[in-house]
Amino acid sequence: MKRIIKTSIVLLSVALLFSCAPNGLNVKATEIAKKFYIEYLKNDIANNAAKAEKIKKKYMTDVMVEEIDLRTKEMEADAVTGVQDSTDMIKKMQVEEGEDEDWAKVIFDMKAEEGQEYGIYEINLHFRDVGNRRLIDTLNLTVYDVDKDGDKSQREYMTKFANKETLTEEDKAAMENIRKYYDELAEEGFIG
Repeated sequence: MKRIIKTSIVLLSVALLFSCAPNGLNVKATEIAKKFYIEYLKNDIANNAAKAEKIKKKYMTDVMVEEIDLRTKEMEADAVTGVQDSTDMIKKMQVEEGEDEDWAKVIFDMKAEEGQEYGIYEINLHFRDVGNRRLIDTLNLTVYDVDKDGDKSQREYMTKFANKETLTEEDKAAMENIRKYYDELAEEGFIG
C-alpha cells in the first residue's frame, strides 16, 4: 500500500512539474512566445552565447536551434530578434494570437520619434508538441524598414528545415553546405 501511495505521489509530482513548465502541453502558444522572448531578452544574450543557446534549447526543437544559428550567420544579426542590439525590445513587444492555437505572432515596433528611421520586426512562431513540451519549430521573421517619410521595405527570413517532421538527406546536406559557407567566410575575416 505504501509503495502504491509513493508511486502515485511521484507520478503526480512529475505530472504537475510538466503541467507547470513554461512550455508544457497545456500552455497557450502566445504565453510560451511571451515567456521565451522575455527570458531571451532579459538574459543579456548578446554577451553570453552559452546562456542564449540554453534558452533556445529550452523553447525550440533541435533543428530549429541549428537553423536559427545558420540564419544568424546569414543575417549578421540575431535571427531570434532580427537585430544586432536588442536594447529596449521588451518594452516594445506585443504578442498576438496566430492563425490557430499552434501559432503566435510577436511584434517589435521600434518607432521612437516621428520622422526618424526605424524597424518593425514581426515574428510568426509555430509550436510542435514534443514529449511533454511545446517547442518552436518555425520562426518566420519579417523585417520592415521604415524610412523618414514612412515608406516601408521588407525582408523575409522563412524557416526552411525545422518545420519538417523529418529532414531528408538533401536537407541535411543543404544545412551543412550553408554552415560550411559561412564558416569559411568567417575564417577569411568577412563576417564579424
